[in-house]
Amino acid sequence: MDTIVTRMNTPEAINRSLVNAVEEARKGAGMSQRDLSDKAGVPLTTLHHKLRGHRPLNITELALISDALGLSLTELALRAERSLMAA
Repeated sequence: MDTIVTRMNTPEAINRSLVNAVEEARKGAGMSQRDLSDKAGVPLTTLHHKLRGHRPLNITELALISDALGLSLTELALRAERSLMAA
């Protein structure tokens, strides 16, 4: 059976989509990176590097960040997934 692959979601693309979802939610909430760092309990330098794509976000950080943004982890993931599907 032949399988046609219409999208290739690499780890980098998935992380970029998650970062974009975080950044959109952060800006929508009127928060700076420092505000998000303080509220989520993620060190500012760590958050900065991860939002710049230098290191991938991990599930624990995503859970802390989504909570700080007033979103469920599921909602944040859905936002990222919608972005991937639209690409």
